[in-house]
Amino acid sequence: MSGAERRRGQHTATLRSRWKLGLLVVAVLGAAIVAWQVGPVRTVELVEVPEPKLEGLGESDQDQLRNLIAELDRAHAEGTGIGPAYGQLGRAYLAYDFHAPAEAAFTNATQLDPEEPAWPYLRGETIQQTGRLEDAAAAYERTVRTWPDLIPARVHLAEVYLDLGRTAEAETMLTQVLSADPD
Repeated sequence: MSGAERRRGQHTATLRSRWKLGLLVVAVLGAAIVAWQVGPVRTVELVEVPEPKLEGLGESDQDQLRNLIAELDRAHAEGTGIGPAYGQLGRAYLAYDFHAPAEAAFTNATQLDPEEPAWPYLRGETIQQTGRLEDAAAAYERTVRTWPDLIPARVHLAEVYLDLGRTAEAETMLTQVLSADPD
């Protein structure tokens, strides 16, 4: 092999190394940009949703709940829409007065779909219906802090304050509601 051929071989090897390094840099930068745009990965601890006894319901009501559970299973399998699926299941459980499953479903929906105000609000409503007023107040307070314009949460919070004998706080809350929406 002549000197020119040897230099050409070294030059080709150097170019390949530079291309590999360049591709590696582009891949790392691309991953960094994606991570920056997506933000940190949030880990979510889901609570177990107890399965209610459906025997007391009519066949069509049982079918409705089974379909919602199947929708939730599908959402888990596909990895999309899991939060809303928990929320819809929670709504159905709440409608049938299955409070423990509804609360668990709304807890999961809130964790997975944190931009949706309905889930923490309905969780508070579920807790209120069980008579756990201090817990309901805490749930509504968190909802009102996050979504201060959510009037139903403010009204329910005032109601819970009244039931707890916290009349000054209830009056303040209702005054805020009336000033925000006088009609």
